[in-house]
Amino acid sequence: MEHDPSCFTQGLAFHDGLIYESSGRYGISYIEARDPVTSEVVNSVPLPDTVFAEGIAFIGDTLYAITWLEGVVLMYRTPGLEYAGAMEYSGQGWGLASTGSSLIMSNGGDTLFWRDPQDFSITKRLPVTLDCHPVRLLNELEHHDGLIYANLWTTSLVAAIDTLDGAVRVLYDGSGLLTPAEAGEADVMNGIAWDPARGAFVVTGKLWPRSFVVVMEGASLDE
Repeated sequence: MEHDPSCFTQGLAFHDGLIYESSGRYGISYIEARDPVTSEVVNSVPLPDTVFAEGIAFIGDTLYAITWLEGVVLMYRTPGLEYAGAMEYSGQGWGLASTGSSLIMSNGGDTLFWRDPQDFSITKRLPVTLDCHPVRLLNELEHHDGLIYANLWTTSLVAAIDTLDGAVRVLYDGSGLLTPAEAGEADVMNGIAWDPARGAFVVTGKLWPRSFVVVMEGASLDE
């Protein structure tokens, strides 16, 4: 699938047949909705110059967009992406996912935080471990079928995390998705979303020229 190579991907999510993506960096952060088949941009909204966009997720028709250092989550109504308010939180924001009723956030550490979509208060903390060791640099998130899938920043790995005990059940390796030439022009893998229409995941990365429809089996990402 085509992907805008100028997009500094921070969050990825499907909603009502469209794929939504947030792009980071100060002064040029934005959120856009695209047709997942044609890659045509259906809607786009710039974020304030003072924020660095991070992960996105949906509760109903409300899109929540966290920010890196600004301690604010912005809300937008779909399908028009009209601004719907903001809430504050402490610390950094990295990845965001939805269970349908709660939001799950990462901050670059080894703990995931469940947050109330009404006031963004923390309702649960889940330390993440692999073989009893903390797993740090948890970044972009997706929740599907009792697992949280997390990009591990600076790597091409995706951790499948059990929501009951925080244990990493599988580590998936996406290092072979881009060609060597493409990888030389791109940044790290980041962005994972479950596509219910395809029954598969879509993954991409910062400044990647392509997105990929993948099936997660074994310890690799199979196209």
